[in-house]
Amino acid sequence: MRLTGTERPGADAREVTAEAAGWLADLLTFWREKYPDVEVAPDVAHASPARVLAGASARAELVVLGRNSADDSGQPSTGATVHALLSHPHSPVAIVPE
Repeated sequence: MRLTGTERPGADAREVTAEAAGWLADLLTFWREKYPDVEVAPDVAHASPARVLAGASARAELVVLGRNSADDSGQPSTGATVHALLSHPHSPVAIVPE
């Protein structure tokens, strides 16, 4: 579930942020239990994913992004967010297949 202003016209930003933070916390529970030594700092941001990741890369030692296995033609696909981040990285970027 992705939340944007266009999907919830008139919604209170704090309510949407709290809902997204709860959803993210639920998603991270499994991974935190599986990898307890990995530090996780969840952050809910209301902006373009590429812009948020490019900005976060300035404070990161490594940005790890997933990649779809292939597009409709069977060729490896990077997607718009990955492509945009690779154009403006501030740290090393690792792209891993799905």
